[in-house]
Amino acid sequence: MLLAFFDEFGLDSRDVTIEVPSPYASAIRTQICRIETADERARFCDAVLRHLARVMADFLDADIRPPTEKQVLFAYSLAKRHRVDVPRCDLSVGCSSGPLALKL
Repeated sequence: MLLAFFDEFGLDSRDVTIEVPSPYASAIRTQICRIETADERARFCDAVLRHLARVMADFLDADIRPPTEKQVLFAYSLAKRHRVDVPRCDLSVGCSSGPLALKL
């Protein structure tokens, strides 16, 4: 099983494909086969994305890591203290210009 990241809206056609080791691939394949409804699929995808968001700091360069929730809250508190308006960003969806697709 391959895990692929690709930017379907980006200017580059770069992608990264990772070979998933057999025991994990088997478990993922079984889980995907158990998905029967759109709600179950959405819950599975949301769970994968929530986990990915938690571990991104492990594989992204420091200068491109999204801020942590604590960092964002601290920035908002500073802005409020100094009476500066800052745009709000929903960390669960991100603030980027477009999605990055993840294929299994």
